[in-house]
Amino acid sequence: MGGEEGAFPWYGGLALICLFQAAYPTLLGWTLVTVIYLFCSAIFVYLTIADLIELIRGGRASIFVNPVDDAVFSSLVVACLAIGVALAWHRPKPIGTCTDPAK
Repeated sequence: MGGEEGAFPWYGGLALICLFQAAYPTLLGWTLVTVIYLFCSAIFVYLTIADLIELIRGGRASIFVNPVDDAVFSSLVVACLAIGVALAWHRPKPIGTCTDPAK
């Protein structure tokens, strides 16, 4: 799972930050996770657009080679974008700022 390309340490670091956030949510941890996800999403979108432009020009594709890989990569891009947007909308609230009128 990404180990052969050397991506495992990146995923491992992100997973550790996410686990720490689950146990003790902080604004710094939220910022780190959000920036990492949005940065990865931007890279994936850039690579997708660059590959589509190369295909339009009649060149050889580097991403869109196999239909199964295309579907998996496209779902990865959508998932990263969705997680990045969801993280941006749901930041941790400071203690004592509950907006629930029932409390």
